Amino acid sequence: MTNHELAAWIESVTGHHIPSASVCDDHDAPLDFVWGFFSHEVSEAIVLANRAGGKTEDVAALHLANGRWKPGFDTSHIGAITAQAKRCYRYYRAGLRSAELSTLAPDPHITETDWTNGSRIEILPGTEAQTQGGHPYFVTFDELEQGKRQSYENAKSMPVEWSDHGIPRVGQFLATSTRESSLGLMQRALDEAEEKGIRIFSWCVFETMNGATCRDDTGNPLCGDCPLFASVEAGGGGCQGRALQADGWRSRADILAIYTRVGQDTWEAQHLCIKPNAKALIYSPFTQANITEDAEYVPGGGDIHVWYDWGFTDPAHFGLVQERDGHFYQFDELVGTGRSEQDWGRDIVRRVTELPDYDGPTLEEWAEVWAGRKPWPNPWPNCWPITAAGAPEAVQMRTVLKDLGIGARPADQVTHRVQSGQDVLRAAIRSGDNERRYLVHLRCVKTIRGFQNYRARELDDGSFSPLPDPDPANHAFSHGCDMARYGIWVQRRRLGLYAEGGG
Repeated sequence: MTNHELAAWIESVTGHHIPSASVCDDHDAPLDFVWGFFSHEVSEAIVLANRAGGKTEDVAALHLANGRWKPGFDTSHIGAITAQAKRCYRYYRAGLRSAELSTLAPDPHITETDWTNGSRIEILPGTEAQTQGGHPYFVTFDELEQGKRQSYENAKSMPVEWSDHGIPRVGQFLATSTRESSLGLMQRALDEAEEKGIRIFSWCVFETMNGATCRDDTGNPLCGDCPLFASVEAGGGGCQGRALQADGWRSRADILAIYTRVGQDTWEAQHLCIKPNAKALIYSPFTQANITEDAEYVPGGGDIHVWYDWGFTDPAHFGLVQERDGHFYQFDELVGTGRSEQDWGRDIVRRVTELPDYDGPTLEEWAEVWAGRKPWPNPWPNCWPITAAGAPEAVQMRTVLKDLGIGARPADQVTHRVQSGQDVLRAAIRSGDNERRYLVHLRCVKTIRGFQNYRARELDDGSFSPLPDPDPANHAFSHGCDMARYGIWVQRRRLGLYAEGGG
């Protein structure tokens, strides 16, 4: 069958309509993911969608289609919490009551339902114990934001390969959720999916609307005085008439009621699926304007600096930065855990020797120099780092850099109050005249992700502390930001950058 024939069959047995139109830029239609998994065009994906956007009903419908049309197909559906698992079961069981399916799965149970064609499904709560057993062909984890990290990791290991009429099929895994927080499990899963190239399907409230309800009795659009038309104040956003093309099931009146009822932050995060809490970002001036291919290393263009935030169990984060005309261009990063200072120092030197205008000793020759078997180069090579600046407590890292021939700034030149350092770095990211003195190459993905996610602590009154949120999930974004903070701090007076209140 085709995707539209599948959607028609689902609606005939469940009454649930799955929209097939995507109306927002970079969004998908809900039918896209259902068809992708049913047809085995997709083996792993994450669905990010709005609250009450039909995710659980769509997944339940997909389970029914798999059970009906794929004899012997084995599925485990995991609800992040027990209530979510029961909700999926209600939708699933309602479909089994249809005339076509009632005799094919005559005795459904939430723990396990066996079809007469050999298909099977179990619906489980997302506990660690429940996600450690069973190896079905298809695993779904519903409402991931409410789940636990370990249960999610366990679930990803459950699917196994199966044979479809002699054709081997890779086991499938699907996670779905609304995103409530930029520090939640869903955002972490989205970040990991982006890194690994895993398919992400997304839609918002406008894909679920019935566009016909956005017109009056004569067929004219109701956009003129509709608050949904431009409901996102920052950045323009809103429907802007796109919902007129939607083929969902929700009426304009229903969506307007929700828009009026909830706060703006909730509307944007949970209904428009905009990444939440942007106003809480410590480095909110960091935008796409700071991310540029112009940050590529330019031979002979200026001095090289090494900036770093040292860690062993926490990630160590090093930035290679070129200074050109009073601006600092980060052209590369080195990030990782569990490695010694000596290993990192040698990696920095290796990266420098790979620069196009480097004219000094090879890495092997440097080893001879460091061992005292060859003299230090005279003169020093082109593009050799003139200085390094990093965490003041990283005593051994400074010693290693000096031993390798890279002058590391002493602790007293780097030490500062966190808030003062943040002020200076923000001014380098974007000053009052909109000049940006710190720019980052696209390849520095960990640095960029840190700036785009590092949040301040929310206070009881809804405002934000100038200091970082202590949540461990937030701390994971700190290392690249702190690396840049140490580096810019030692350059602040040269750049004319000062923290509020002095410094």
